[in-house]
Amino acid sequence: MPYWLQAVILFLAANVLFRISGKNSISSMRVDEVVIMIGLASVLVEPLKSKNLWICIYVGAILILLMLSMTYLEIFFPRLKRWVMGEPIVLIKNGEINHQNLKRARMTVDELKMRIRAEKIIDISQIRFATLEASGRLGLDMDPEYAAATKKDIEDLKQAIQLIGSRLNAAVQYTIPSTNPEKNLFIQADEMQEQDPLQ
Repeated sequence: MPYWLQAVILFLAANVLFRISGKNSISSMRVDEVVIMIGLASVLVEPLKSKNLWICIYVGAILILLMLSMTYLEIFFPRLKRWVMGEPIVLIKNGEINHQNLKRARMTVDELKMRIRAEKIIDISQIRFATLEASGRLGLDMDPEYAAATKKDIEDLKQAIQLIGSRLNAAVQYTIPSTNPEKNLFIQADEMQEQDPLQ
């Protein structure tokens, strides 16, 4: 088989295998998924060195099948999930850094502060809980005093302002800027997902 045809088949097979495995980015993958993806990448490069393209695609499919099997096993056996993925580690509780858990997470105070700044939080004392999730991301629960306003909070505030306006005999009007649905990134992503046969 000509090398250009092998390259095309390899490219198509790699795309299909990676799509079957899911759309996780490396930063949100679990340890077992990263190991499988590294193994898959190594297997898919092998045809460039060896003669048999189909064996490499077959081994890649087995690796993906193993990863998907592990995911399903974790759903049905929660203890296995804790063993494979790990559990969240509480790094901050009521505005205080838990240095023992920080060591367990192998993270420095500076790295924790960097991640908190990335979430646009300026003061650790504003955080009720911060956890290092199994995915490696930082989960944050803000103190209610510093938490962002929800839509319900804003609606309650509007009602209070309208009540005050009615008692003062003053009309209160709110203008909501209209948004173009074609520019809404979430609607675009939803439409693309509906059109994608592999989803």
